[in-house]
Amino acid sequence: MASDNYGDRFWRIEDHEGGFLYVMADRLEITENGALIGYGGYRKTGEPPPAEEQVLFGIGTQDWRMFFAASMLSGTACCVDSRSDDAE
Repeated sequence: MASDNYGDRFWRIEDHEGGFLYVMADRLEITENGALIGYGGYRKTGEPPPAEEQVLFGIGTQDWRMFFAASMLSGTACCVDSRSDDAE
């Protein structure tokens, strides 16, 4: 079973020391106390997501700094412009 059998989206999660991990999940949620939870569920390649989603992982409040949708080719942020144009 490949990790992409558990979610339709590819995410990069970064910690406070600059480390990171990539995960597949249908969605991520930030809880009231700041924990990051990933949801999805097992499906065979090409099948739709299961009717009932499962918690795939949880990361404690102090253990992550940011997350974003990542390119499966480069791992860089999708739909983010990193230019620093000065607006006048």
